[in-house]
Amino acid sequence: MNLLTDAWIPIQHQGKYQKISYQQLLCSDQTGELCFPRDDMELACLQLLCAITQVLFIPKDKKALGQYVKEPITPEVYADACQGKVDWFDLDHPETPFMQIKGVSGKPNLINKIMAGMNDGTNKTFLNDETVSMALCQSCASIFLFNHASNCPSWCGGVKAGIRGATPAATLLISDTLRKTVWINVLTSEYLNKYGYHDNDNFCWIDVIPQVGEVNKIKKGKNVNLITLGLRRGLFWQPAHIELVLEPIEKCSCCSSQVEKGYKKFIFEKFSYEYEGNWKHPYSPRVFEINKGEKEFKYISYKDKTPFWTQIPQIIFDGSDEKGGSEVAPVIEQLQSLYVSGKLSLSVGGYECSKATIIKRHHDSLYLSNNWIENRPHYLNIISTGLNYKSALRTAIYCFISNAIISPSKNNKAKINRMCSEIDAIYYSETEGVIMESLALLPSVR
Repeated sequence: MNLLTDAWIPIQHQGKYQKISYQQLLCSDQTGELCFPRDDMELACLQLLCAITQVLFIPKDKKALGQYVKEPITPEVYADACQGKVDWFDLDHPETPFMQIKGVSGKPNLINKIMAGMNDGTNKTFLNDETVSMALCQSCASIFLFNHASNCPSWCGGVKAGIRGATPAATLLISDTLRKTVWINVLTSEYLNKYGYHDNDNFCWIDVIPQVGEVNKIKKGKNVNLITLGLRRGLFWQPAHIELVLEPIEKCSCCSSQVEKGYKKFIFEKFSYEYEGNWKHPYSPRVFEINKGEKEFKYISYKDKTPFWTQIPQIIFDGSDEKGGSEVAPVIEQLQSLYVSGKLSLSVGGYECSKATIIKRHHDSLYLSNNWIENRPHYLNIISTGLNYKSALRTAIYCFISNAIISPSKNNKAKINRMCSEIDAIYYSETEGVIMESLALLPSVR
């Protein structure tokens, strides 16, 4: 199966489930929404579509991007963009299969391991029946493969997580059609130059053979300098050496499609290396601390069971002080400069992780009114007020428990903090809807 020529994109159109090709998506005005049994995979599929479009079509400037958003491209334009690049996205290529390393040596593993949260390995969040053996069609396999490489923690030793860490939050802009949504998440050449991206590098699965001395090769046991990554490698980074095993199957365990061949197993071999630096990913915001005058970056993620709204300031606005700050994802920064007075519709998703174990998946939506940039002080005030109320409540509960229920001895402090954390969770649960509604309904600045 090839992502540029075959029908693999799962959508629901007029109440009917179907799979369309990437060319159908870009060259027609066919409506429909991504349709997957799991919302995390829908977001992964959207991220994959945006990444493919970014490496194939780079709009020169705002005007060119606007034209792509406004009208479907012609089949001739599509064919020209794909010229000489079709092999990059062939899932079963005899030499360089998509996001795989051909000829790896190792024992077969169940395909479940690359399916985030399934029953094999440590990520047992969504299915716990260890007797279930999954089989994936090629369409679903390509999405799971990309998601595992880009958004998930490692499943075992000898396999690294992606370049954004174990569980990065992805932020993607949303429009009124799938085609427009894909295009508004594509950076123009102007912005690629601004961030220092270059697109003359090779993908990991094409140029990853561990031979010392060759240019642009990853060497086993050596460090990978993320700052030097180009656009192709960064968007499609594959941290593991794996190869899917194509074999006859009757039905996909995920989308239930009747197919003749697919995947039940994959092979992987350990390939150790370390990351240096930090790559500015187009779809993810970062926070940083200033240490000895240097910025130390890490990607925003879902953590500590705190809700999405607590990180909205870092997701949609840049900010910094003498200790550190945050940087929005490049696609958000580009939107701020191109469509200042428009509304903001944003999809944010990721996994919550404890060590290497996925414990929860998140998929949030954010809708802000016109002039959302000018409304920044009001948004920050709403969020800070909500956090201040939570802090005041926690302090009051701590004082009540330590004075009326449990002695605040050294041995009891951990127990008191656990009880307070339960109250925090209740507060977040009861107020999240109020906070999000307040943000969405804030009047436009006049």
